[in-house]
Amino acid sequence: MMVTDNNNIDKDKLISTVKKLLALAQSPNKAEAELAAQRAYELLEKYNLEMPTDIKEDLTITEVTLKEGRTLKKWYQYLAIVVAELYFCQILTCYNYDKTSYRLILVGRPHNVTICQSIFDYIYKAILREARSIRKNAKTKYRESFKYGMASEIAQRLRAKKKSISNEGNALIISESALIDEYLKPKGIKTVPFKNKLNHQQGFSEGLAAGSKVSLTDQLSSGCKQIGYDN
Repeated sequence: MMVTDNNNIDKDKLISTVKKLLALAQSPNKAEAELAAQRAYELLEKYNLEMPTDIKEDLTITEVTLKEGRTLKKWYQYLAIVVAELYFCQILTCYNYDKTSYRLILVGRPHNVTICQSIFDYIYKAILREARSIRKNAKTKYRESFKYGMASEIAQRLRAKKKSISNEGNALIISESALIDEYLKPKGIKTVPFKNKLNHQQGFSEGLAAGSKVSLTDQLSSGCKQIGYDN
């Protein structure tokens, strides 16, 4: 439309387009809002631009509960961490005082959170749907390893998909991450590495194979800790 390469960009027109898309991202129509937000960030990533200053000043960091319950499963915790990082957010894992329940909290700018929620929900449901085909007498270790295998394969595909339209370590990623870090700093959040023990190799391997078939074309306090993963 307005570009041929990064050195020949009509940045004023591009930024104007991004602003219009971000305005649409506040629409009460969820589908329209998600599509607009995702398109805006595709443009920002592709052309290595930071968020327009006047837009940045109007947006704040928000927290949204992505998932909560009594038993935290490693496969969807890992999936949440990867999706959050790829779409400019962070995940906090929070437990109550005796660790009998948990919350996965998504932290980021409202439009980024919207994108993350949409992508996580789509993949989470796809994994559960595929897991229903597992034989009824399969053991829990197999079932959970299968789901983790699916999550791992889809995570790798998401990384590749994002890398194809963005430059690693670009200014947008750095600035968004810095804003979230600044927001979290007063909370004294402890960061620990994500760890998961593989309990069933066959289940994991079959989950990897199933994850390769999931379509990604259209989707793209003291009790809290931030869990990351090793690349």
